[in-house]
Amino acid sequence: MLAWMSAVLLATSTQALDATFENDLVFVTLRTADGTVVRVYTDTGGGMFLYADSAERAGLLAPGEEAVSYARAAPGHLTSVLGADTRIGAMPRQDPPGCDGAVGLSLGEADGMFGGRWFAGRAWHFDYEAETLHIVPGGNVPETGGWTGFGLHFREDPDVPEHERPHFPRVSVEIGGETVELLFDTGAQGCHVLPGEDGPPLWRATSFISASLAARWRASHPDWRYLEGGDGLFQPTDMIEAENVRLAGKDLGPVWFVIRPDENFSEFMSQWMDEPVVGALGGNALSGREVILDYPARRGAIR
Repeated sequence: MLAWMSAVLLATSTQALDATFENDLVFVTLRTADGTVVRVYTDTGGGMFLYADSAERAGLLAPGEEAVSYARAAPGHLTSVLGADTRIGAMPRQDPPGCDGAVGLSLGEADGMFGGRWFAGRAWHFDYEAETLHIVPGGNVPETGGWTGFGLHFREDPDVPEHERPHFPRVSVEIGGETVELLFDTGAQGCHVLPGEDGPPLWRATSFISASLAARWRASHPDWRYLEGGDGLFQPTDMIEAENVRLAGKDLGPVWFVIRPDENFSEFMSQWMDEPVVGALGGNALSGREVILDYPARRGAIR
């Protein structure tokens, strides 16, 4: 009870997290109830789990168990969504499916992933230029001082308890003069070398777009750069650099999108969204900017 009360009190003030930004992917280091350090890959468009080997090392997983106590794993982060009784899955560690020789931190080097449910119930300030992450007081999404606001849209299902909902945010983004609906996905990850870069592929933040829309972009905008087999996360996958990408009126500049099969979004991801999405806006589109996400208020802001 005391731990839960302290977490609620923290929500009324600003709390700095021990965050590492690696090519615009965000990792957070936490301490378990026993003081063991765990580093998690954070992802507004992802699930909640710890790798079993990390959970065992941290003393969180007994032999034969398949889930761990969230209160023991992250005692400083109990919320109305992730309470004292919450358990999160423990899954076998898997090697990255591709990108041999890639450098940088990836999900595979973390102890697990903390996703949509971890972000839910709180307000967050991502500063991609200063490389900081803070929990901030809710209900104060700025609209002045260079900030512009936008809506965060979630699937609201009264028959599903809030702690079981995925809490994946949808945002409206203007690309090439057309409004498209995307998952706001800070953990969207790719593995590639961009034009003008030398060296091995980098694990890095990226954005995703459905194949049919990418084909339409390519036909309508033949000047947009295109990389055949540019990303190697799963297998060589084409990429397209969309120009005139705008969120809340802010010009995000050209943004590289890794092309994914339509069903990844039309069938899989959209089942957890309030409306269908055709891709994901990731950290590469936010590089050098600040973003506030206020989950209870269903509002965000960018500058």
